[in-house]
Amino acid sequence: MNKPTFFSGSARVSLLALLLLASLALSSCMRSAPEPPPATTREVLVVQRLSYDDVWLAAVRSMTKNLNVKHLDQKEGVIKGRLTEWGFTEYVQVSIKPPQSGAMSYRVEVLSTRHRSVVMRDWSAFILEDLRKTMERIPGHKTGDVTVVSEPL
Repeated sequence: MNKPTFFSGSARVSLLALLLLASLALSSCMRSAPEPPPATTREVLVVQRLSYDDVWLAAVRSMTKNLNVKHLDQKEGVIKGRLTEWGFTEYVQVSIKPPQSGAMSYRVEVLSTRHRSVVMRDWSAFILEDLRKTMERIPGHKTGDVTVVSEPL
């Protein structure tokens, strides 16, 4: 006597084909996000007399408080995030150079792919200002330790 099977031969083939098609569809949805477009704005802070750890923590606080962080690498000194508002997406990257302890000063770059949208906040300027204010509250900070530098992109 044959054991009853849940699916007949042709039903198994159809089910396998359906599972294969579903797995292909899911794998295409799960691919990594596309690379952001080239930066359109760059804001720079020069930080003196603060430690790398203090500068790094201020950058992490500012980015995680305001954007969806997609990449953090303390060893490289890079934080990448993005935010979508009103159908526009802005990618923001904070880079701390040199990414090591013991430097006399640090250069903090805020790069952005800002779209010229009337409805979307300028997140690079907002992050820069938040970073500056956060670093000015660090114990041991002195007036003039954090300066905004204007540089062309």
